[in-house]
Amino acid sequence: MNERDGDPFDRLAATYDDWYRTPLGALVDELEREAVFALAGEVDGCTAVDASCGTGHYALALARRGARVTAVDASQPMLALARAKAQREHLPLATVHASLERLPFRSGSLQVATCVLGLEFVADPAAAMAELARVQPPGGRLVIGALGRYSLWALLRRLRGLFDTSLWRRAHFFGRRELAGLFLKSGYGDLMMQGAVFFPPVNSATWLAVLRWLEKPGRRWMPDLAVFLAAVGTRAAPGA
Repeated sequence: MNERDGDPFDRLAATYDDWYRTPLGALVDELEREAVFALAGEVDGCTAVDASCGTGHYALALARRGARVTAVDASQPMLALARAKAQREHLPLATVHASLERLPFRSGSLQVATCVLGLEFVADPAAAMAELARVQPPGGRLVIGALGRYSLWALLRRLRGLFDTSLWRRAHFFGRRELAGLFLKSGYGDLMMQGAVFFPPVNSATWLAVLRWLEKPGRRWMPDLAVFLAAVGTRAAPGA
């Protein structure tokens, strides 16, 4: 079962974006977007899907960059918020209610696919990756954003999941090798990966101004400890 199919994300929809308005949420969002779009490359004029789009964070960012975007999510309240945001910005955005594991698109029809913080909540990440691969032609780009397994944040979230009914109870966190293996198994090559967020979850603007300087040494010396992993692969031709 896709964790995003049921009530948990529906209930979270109304307050989902509140975290991005905090000092910690705003900085994390900035760093994660930098990582994702550093790998995504040029998207202007491309057909794109943002799978498990939530309230449209990355779908709208793709649309601002000129992509023709369809936002997909299993939560209707999340999609409604994504549509409202697009309307406020006068951005073209198609929305589709569907799960990550069953995308309603023709095979090979989408040049760019993004899935940020979606694989964590599916029962079978490999099957979800195979479905993303199905809708892309040879040369298509897939960008995944996933939560790193070995960060302090992941430890705290797993502990939280042990003691309450939060979404973290069933979330899956990814190591760099596991994530790379999913790309390769799904027929993607030219893999590139970048980590982001190497500081503890301190919600203080003053401290964060200092802690953000851990990013550069973290990427260079401790990539496995990243809170967020961004990866991109290019869909290989069959038999290549």
